Amino acid sequence: MSTRVKSFVILGCTLIAGILVGILGTSAWQHRRNVAIAEIRIQGGLMRQIEQVIEIESEEQREELITVIRRAEQVFMEQRRRVADSFAVHNQALVADLQRILNPEQWERVEARLTRRRSKHSDRNARTRRHSRDRDSPVQTSPKE
Repeated sequence: MSTRVKSFVILGCTLIAGILVGILGTSAWQHRRNVAIAEIRIQGGLMRQIEQVIEIESEEQREELITVIRRAEQVFMEQRRRVADSFAVHNQALVADLQRILNPEQWERVEARLTRRRSKHSDRNARTRRHSRDRDSPVQTSPKE
């Protein structure tokens, strides 16, 4: 093998290795980000995040934080429900429009694709939730929990 061919092989291998490292790094970063977001969404997750950042000085401060966070969680959950309801209405309108425009065979293909995507999405969410729960034991935020 000539020196030129060896150089191209080494260059190609280096390029492929760099691409793989980049893909794996991005994937790991995205996974950590998804787990952090899921962690905040679960009950008490925001309190755990705050406890990791600050040092709580007293039980009174802890109780005040818990009160504020619970109130915020309720507002966030209500907002999420409103958005989900609004999304469902728009989704139903889209489905009705598509069914009106597409022939039955086309609609079946669209529906099959959407079903696959939903199942894939729900599987991914289940894995993220499971991973975030298994990773950390829950922090007790009050005697009630």
